[in-house]
Amino acid sequence: AQIGVATLLWDKRGTGDSDGDFRTAQFAEFAADAAAALAHARTLPEIDPARVGFQAQSEGGWVAAAAIRAGAQPDFVVMTSAGPIHPRDQELYRATTQPQRNGLSAGDAKAATEFMQLKWAAAFDEEKFEAYLAAARAAASQKWYPSVQGPLVADSSEWQRLRLLKSFDPVADFRAISVPTLVIVSSADTVVPGERVAELWRQLWGAQPPAGSEIKVLPDLDHGLIARTQGRSTLVDPAA
Repeated sequence: AQIGVATLLWDKRGTGDSDGDFRTAQFAEFAADAAAALAHARTLPEIDPARVGFQAQSEGGWVAAAAIRAGAQPDFVVMTSAGPIHPRDQELYRATTQPQRNGLSAGDAKAATEFMQLKWAAAFDEEKFEAYLAAARAAASQKWYPSVQGPLVADSSEWQRLRLLKSFDPVADFRAISVPTLVIVSSADTVVPGERVAELWRQLWGAQPPAGSEIKVLPDLDHGLIARTQGRSTLVDPAA
């Protein structure tokens, strides 16, 4: 606000004062919420209606892209730790990187990744649920398990949410973005593969990215683009 930038935040559906249930909502529903917020921001007297955009972090990137494909018209987009990668691929990356970031072995990371693969297989094919359930019970005492665990009942709302992603195509949504876009990712992110996501953006744009667009890959920052030094968090200015 001190430099003339205002931010409109809203309670995610199913949280705070918002109705709905975020556990079962689809990207289309979150996208409709984002589009409504964009439209509302343009009605505020203190806001220039020609300079309103989306700032999307992590999962918010999928939501913003879906909103734009559905008809929302921001004047710009800022994507942080986000891009045209499928949630399954992102979760497999997280399962590989986070155990080692937490001091566990390469063997632990491999086991976590194999379990994550089985989890998504069970989500997309209900016949694999029993195999997943047996693996989950066998792995419950492993140190890597808490970061990748899933529901132990077949009718959990989380399975419903994951199954909805079987036909999800993030590239189609992100291709709809034609306004100036700033992409900021970190090569040290243990949730989103920063370098890979940056390359996916380059492939998406090809030789003609939207005018005024830029990709920045920053080192040594976590998923929230925060530097962690000697146990303390330090906010980083990406423009620096």
